Amino acid sequence: MLFSSWKLLTVPTLLLVSPALLSSYAHSWLECTDFRDGKCHGWQRGWSPQHRDTDMTYKLLTTDDVPVCFPGKQDNPTYTDGFPMARASPGQKLTITYLENGHVTKDQLPTKPDPKTFTLHWSPVANVDTIKTRSQLTAANQLGGELPFDDGKCSEDGAQPGRSKGPCQASFTVPSSATPGRHQVVWHWKFNKAGTEEYTACFDVLVTGSNGGSPTHTSTTPPSLSSDASSTSRPSARPSAKANVDQTCNGQHYDPAAYVCDGGHLCPLGLRSCGEACYDAKRYQCCASNRLSELSQQC
Repeated sequence: MLFSSWKLLTVPTLLLVSPALLSSYAHSWLECTDFRDGKCHGWQRGWSPQHRDTDMTYKLLTTDDVPVCFPGKQDNPTYTDGFPMARASPGQKLTITYLENGHVTKDQLPTKPDPKTFTLHWSPVANVDTIKTRSQLTAANQLGGELPFDDGKCSEDGAQPGRSKGPCQASFTVPSSATPGRHQVVWHWKFNKAGTEEYTACFDVLVTGSNGGSPTHTSTTPPSLSSDASSTSRPSARPSAKANVDQTCNGQHYDPAAYVCDGGHLCPLGLRSCGEACYDAKRYQCCASNRLSELSQQC
């Protein structure tokens, strides 16, 4: 069941302590990763319908090379039927929302609110998380520039002139070169109120179309990280290219004229699945533990 992301929810403030990092309290996550038509159509990983800080807020208090996706909560692309990942085509604009929680209208740093900026980072390899740790939040995978946390309109109570009660919004554009499949995105808010204080949220965009209407093939370069997926099964036959009936693959809708469901993972026609990666069988082979290797090399 979808619900409007404009409804402000309140929960008791909870304190979460992580073994590696001191984690956080206060709503510092994404409410929606695909907001349109007054409704939310996409959520961050591991969404908690109960709106619990302990399930969704991940705070970084160190500049060490620590995980950027909430360990045990967002380090895997976990979604439910009621709270799916966002879906988009290359070049499509998506709008995200997040609660300001007083950081825009009430915090005093030291004389006025200053919630600073955030960045969005895109994993270019389909179906593989390539952004694992802080050092992998780079300018090369950043979508656009620094974005202001304050959109100039949001407020938790609507009591300020020119503002209305509702979450903040920001938009980003899916890269026109995005390949079909699931792409990891990391929201990185650098609040830094008193020293290092940053928040991240990890979500995914399922790229289901191609820019200009023709299929966009995934890179045939093997990923540098091994996949944890176990299925390497291959389909016995691919759908006819003339077919244009919407089908599902592991709960995800796709066009069989452009993609194939291989081992429960979407790949463009002509490519195969090795765990969560798509590859060209004319150049690579899928080895044990879903590891890709060139055909000229032994597994």
